[in-house]
Amino acid sequence: MFSGLDFGQFIAYDVAIEHPDRVRGLIGLQNPFYAAYDRLPSEVERERGREHFNHMSYYLDNPITARDDMDAHPREILTKIFHILSGDGDFMQVWQSPPGATYRQALPDPPALPWPWLTEWELETYVSDYARSGFGGGINWYLAGDTNWRYRRDRGESVTRVPFYFLCSAGDVDLLNWHGDDPIDKLKEHHEDVRAVRTVEGGGHLLAMENPDAVNEVLIEFLRDLAG
Repeated sequence: MFSGLDFGQFIAYDVAIEHPDRVRGLIGLQNPFYAAYDRLPSEVERERGREHFNHMSYYLDNPITARDDMDAHPREILTKIFHILSGDGDFMQVWQSPPGATYRQALPDPPALPWPWLTEWELETYVSDYARSGFGGGINWYLAGDTNWRYRRDRGESVTRVPFYFLCSAGDVDLLNWHGDDPIDKLKEHHEDVRAVRTVEGGGHLLAMENPDAVNEVLIEFLRDLAG
C-alpha cells in the first residue's frame, strides 16, 4: 500500500503504473494525478515567473541562490512555508511579489507559534533535520521536472490499475490551482479503480499535519475497505 503528498504522491503513482504487481492499493493525498502540462514544465513555469514571483521558476533559474538562502535560514523558511500552505494561509500571496524576489522574501510573515496544529518543539524537529541535510535535495527535484515529464510522456501508460482512494481538504491550493478544472471529476481518467473519495473540512495543503485525527480515521476506513 502506498500513499504520499505532492512529489511523494507522484512517485507512488509511478510505482503503481510500472509495478502494479507490487502495489496492493494507493491512497492519494491532495494531488489526484500528475499536474497537467502540455509542454515542458520549465517553459510553463518560466512564463508565469516573468509576470510575478513563482517559486517553481525561482528554483529553476536560481537553484544555488535558493539553496544557500534557505540553508542559511531554515527556521524562517520552514515556518513561513508551513503557515502559507496551511488552511490559515493564502499561497497566492507570493504571486504579489515581483520577479527577482527570493522565496523567503515573497512569503508573508506568519503568526507566532504555537499554532493549533504546530508547536515550537515540533517545528524544531524539522529545523534540526533541514539544518543537517540542507534544502538542496528538494530543489533538485524541481530541477528534474522536465526529465520526469519526458519520462512519463514517453512511458505511454499514465493510468493506475490498482485500487485507488483519494483524500483531500476543501481548500487545498495545489488541488485548486495545478490540476485543472474539477479535478475530482477527472479521477477516473487517471485511475481505473477508484474506490472512494473523502474530503476533510478545514486545513490546507498540509492536511495530515493539520488534521491528524480526521486523516487517520479516513485512512483506517480505506485500509479496512481494501482488506475487505
